[in-house]
Amino acid sequence: MTWCCSNLAMFHTMRGDFQAAEEVIEKGLSLARENGFALYEVGILSFRIIGKAAQGDFEDIQRAARQARKSAGGDYELARTWARSAVAEALIRAGQIDDALNLLKQAAALSERNHERYVDPELSRIMGELAARQSEAEGNWGKVAEGYRVSAERLFREAIDKARAGGAKIFELRATISLGRLLLKSGRPQEARDLLHELFDRFTEGFETRELKQAAALLDQFGAMSVQ
Repeated sequence: MTWCCSNLAMFHTMRGDFQAAEEVIEKGLSLARENGFALYEVGILSFRIIGKAAQGDFEDIQRAARQARKSAGGDYELARTWARSAVAEALIRAGQIDDALNLLKQAAALSERNHERYVDPELSRIMGELAARQSEAEGNWGKVAEGYRVSAERLFREAIDKARAGGAKIFELRATISLGRLLLKSGRPQEARDLLHELFDRFTEGFETRELKQAAALLDQFGAMSVQ
């Protein structure tokens, strides 16, 4: 049952349904603690960290991280690659670039050491988000800003390729949305629309999920631009 709760928490977290994830997380943590399953406790707490990061709840992130460290005793690395990348993305949105970069470096090292490849598309995408943010940072202009923009585009395309190779359509969609937004800002709306439209049309379900709603809204924006 604890194993089932852990996997359900991962499923809900990956699709961005954090309310459903939290319900399963509570049950899973209770079972893990009752039976002394430290490995599952750490993994389930990692999913809580990822969800709180996505929602920008830094206070709860720190609380969950302290619980995970206490439970793990420094022995486990389950889901920590994903957790670090998710917190890094939240830090990017908050403008804490240096802290985000450090976490992304740690996540990349963990992925390489543990062959945790399922999260690689997300790592590349979030690194791209960091580069995109740096391209717009105050004081970065001209060739410096353009260099960051080129890096962001390369990383987004790298994330798309990795997601396709792993058959991870939701990660591919996230990276395509990020690339689409970058191309739009770069004055290439038609290219952005074509990329996103082709991928969006391949989905047959899940239209209530966060990413598909974002994709639909972005396509509507492209449509409004073409009408103008």
